Amino acid sequence: MLSLADVAAAKRPRPDQEIEWFHPLIAHAVGNCVVDHVALAKQKLRYGHAVGLVYDPSIDFHLDMIAANPYLDAVCPIGAFPGDPRSLPEPTFGRTWNYLIENTEPVRLRVPEAVVEHVQDLLELRGISASDRVISIHAREPGYKYYRKDHEPERFVDVANFIKVAEHYVERGFKVIRIGDPSCTPFPHHPAIFDAAHLPHKRLAHDMAFVARSDLLLATDSGVWPVGVALGTPTVLSNSCHGQPAMGTVKHWFPWEAGHTVLNKTLVFEGQKLPPRLGVRLFRGNRWRQVPGKTQLFDNSAEQLIEAVDGLLRQHGQQLIKEQSA
Repeated sequence: MLSLADVAAAKRPRPDQEIEWFHPLIAHAVGNCVVDHVALAKQKLRYGHAVGLVYDPSIDFHLDMIAANPYLDAVCPIGAFPGDPRSLPEPTFGRTWNYLIENTEPVRLRVPEAVVEHVQDLLELRGISASDRVISIHAREPGYKYYRKDHEPERFVDVANFIKVAEHYVERGFKVIRIGDPSCTPFPHHPAIFDAAHLPHKRLAHDMAFVARSDLLLATDSGVWPVGVALGTPTVLSNSCHGQPAMGTVKHWFPWEAGHTVLNKTLVFEGQKLPPRLGVRLFRGNRWRQVPGKTQLFDNSAEQLIEAVDGLLRQHGQQLIKEQSA
């Protein structure tokens, strides 16, 4: 029997726009899972094609994303697919990638009502009421269960900067929900900080409900920031190492639509800080990375993160709590 790894490693064709019933994907990691669901939704909205999904029922976030995606017309477990799933196109390769780049059709995922109600109860128990202003934070670290610990280290961040951000907004009257998984560094114990990453039996569906409840999501380069955008929550994508390019150009691919903010990591080449345009050229549109003796990557500082969050809150007409009381 084919494994998901076999399918993920296969060289599949580019998407065929003439496929009218089954235009599925194989998602093999949480980042690809969220991005591919958005790509499928944009495919349906743009062309009116029915869209389907092949998935692995043993991976919990695949099931959660299916439940949250109102655009799917058909789903099929990989073991029951009547054919060779390695022959299926992936919607984030080839022309379909343009659905993400062009920031056209807004895609909205939805959190199942039962999950929303469960999360509301959890938040009430932790002192977060319906009237509270909430910021959700996700900081990518090594250790996620579906990745090796050394997988794409350029996307990792120093969690200390995000702890400073959490403490800053708690002092200003916000409540903070930290999302992630148990491999994440614990956040400080504080009555206004809910470290949901260490909540037993938590799943992606719960994180989606936390994000949907939030006034803003501060995230890093992973599968979490697309959740914010697809749920309509103002999102700061921090520490991006793409330079906001698309296939080697400077066309904007993050974050699919207006109303969000992107911060790049600082890229230094032979001791000189490079602007994103040159960084795109240096890495030919691929993700920036550390190259010994050549390039260095530096995280966004806590001050940069706070400035971006403040700016996005104001952009959405949300006065800061301290400003309201002044």
